[in-house]
Amino acid sequence: MDAKSAPRAPARIAATECTPCADGHIAAENGTAYCTACEPGAVPSANKTAYEVCSAGTSAEFGVSE
Repeated sequence: MDAKSAPRAPARIAATECTPCADGHIAAENGTAYCTACEPGAVPSANKTAYEVCSAGTSAEFGVSE
């Protein structure tokens, strides 16, 4: 095959803006491409950059926010 007839990979469309993480997810670092779901027993902080472990007497299911 020559360069003109070689198959091409699909074009990627770059994001045009940053979007907030969904409920129950965090993005711990700047420039993150994906948000991460909270582990069972933890919820995202108010700004969704870290997990907060549930205190004694409380619980959280996988990916659930307060």
